[in-house]
Amino acid sequence: MTWFREYKGMSQYVEPLLSSNNCVMVQNISDDISKAVLALYFENESLSGGRDVLDVKAYVGGYYLVYFEDPKVVETVCSRTHRLYGQDLDVKAVSNHSETACQLERGEHTPFKTPSAVEISDLDEKKLHYLIKSPLSRQTVEKQLKTMYGKPAWPEKSKSCSLTIQCTLTAEAENWQMLARKWEANVKETLHRYLDLLLVTKHPILPKAFPLVVDKLKGLNISNPNAVAVVLEKSTHVLYVTGHKKAVKELSKQVDDIIDLIYTSHRFTQAPDSTNVMSQHYVDCETCGQYSEFYCNACHQRMCGKCREEHLRNPNNAKHDVCGYKDRKMTFTFKPCKLHPIHQMVLCCKRCQIPICAICTTKDHDGHGFLDLEEVCTKNFRVRFEQIRKIRDNDLPQSRLHLQEAKETTKETKQNVDRLRSVMTEKAARIKEMVDAVLSESLNELKTSGVSLLKEMENQEKEIEKHVTQVETILEERQLSMVSENSEDFLSDIRTNPNMSLDPIPPVSKKMLTFFDGPVSKDVIRKQFGFLGMQTN
Repeated sequence: MTWFREYKGMSQYVEPLLSSNNCVMVQNISDDISKAVLALYFENESLSGGRDVLDVKAYVGGYYLVYFEDPKVVETVCSRTHRLYGQDLDVKAVSNHSETACQLERGEHTPFKTPSAVEISDLDEKKLHYLIKSPLSRQTVEKQLKTMYGKPAWPEKSKSCSLTIQCTLTAEAENWQMLARKWEANVKETLHRYLDLLLVTKHPILPKAFPLVVDKLKGLNISNPNAVAVVLEKSTHVLYVTGHKKAVKELSKQVDDIIDLIYTSHRFTQAPDSTNVMSQHYVDCETCGQYSEFYCNACHQRMCGKCREEHLRNPNNAKHDVCGYKDRKMTFTFKPCKLHPIHQMVLCCKRCQIPICAICTTKDHDGHGFLDLEEVCTKNFRVRFEQIRKIRDNDLPQSRLHLQEAKETTKETKQNVDRLRSVMTEKAARIKEMVDAVLSESLNELKTSGVSLLKEMENQEKEIEKHVTQVETILEERQLSMVSENSEDFLSDIRTNPNMSLDPIPPVSKKMLTFFDGPVSKDVIRKQFGFLGMQTN
């Protein structure tokens, strides 16, 4: 703090006198209390019992040393209980402020406590699995965390999304107080910084193509095997490439090329669902074993182009319905009719839309009309297949995108709320700092103006006191002249001082400092602070 002294109308800077018995040590202070506020509190005699603070010094660990101009107030201050901004302060006298200050600088008053282990959750499972299985990457992470006094406890299960890091910080470390405060943030930042260098790519593979892709991968030449790893999930037929970004991108391209090559050479296409009924996976001709493009709906037989021609050359097969494999009739199991068990239900009633046998067309369903049951089921199967394909290819992906967008919106909303909370807290802190600054300036102005005005009033008092003394002296002289019985002396005094002339009485000037209370309104503060609004997209 800066102090000034009035001397012949001029302000002079006064260096605070820090003696060995005019100091108290204060701790348990809230973080949002500044040194200026603390000084104003201990200068207020009615609140703290102190007055005339020379200086306030802050140290690591939340310790403060407060110096008073008068050492006598230390005992009064220490005898009281202190509470500032809802926080109980711990105040005690300091016998040797220089030694205590050195101890506070070295952190000797702050007891050492090892920070608790931190569990970092919501990590990418594939990236963490790569760290666990890659000795080189694991050693790199351990080395980086060691510089931050952290030691990872690697999970025993490879499928894990969390990692626990233990603290190795000791009291022997230089500046351990600051390191302990920032330890958790430092280890989290170090781990996430390394994980950001890693990349995971996902390659879903058709079930029939999966073993072929795996065999092809066995002969793959990886340029940097220590920087990348391949994980196969046989249950879901998915291949993951994990590791450092450059190596992952290079290997992922090779994997994609292998998958495309196998799909092309074996004419694999993506199946619509787990039934694989209408898909165009590789199917062989039942006659020669070559790739089957066609299907005979009459014989329910797969055939290639060459076998199709030979099949239709046979006069018995001339009227067979041979179509493309994807347009084939579906094969269904015919069940016995419930009313006529010796006959199978191979027809469909056109009016009732239920399976019937040939006898039913002459009895209960006579005149209803009938259709081939296979054709009806195939037609409805294809309609249902298109519905499934539409749901799978359009509705479900869009729904998942909307769900992902909703999750991201929820996450952004939470982050935005946290950010606004920080913004409001910072804004309130700035307003409090400004109020504290205005209070400090006003009190300093009051102190300066009060000293000047008091000096002026004291000078006025001395001037009037001097005038009173002068009048009393003249009165005493006149009274003594009348006491004398010597007429000669009396007349001589009359001739010398014929008149009783007195100086004018000095006027009394009354000046009082006034505090002009400014308007304080919650609405004005709210306008300066800001307000919440809602933005919608």
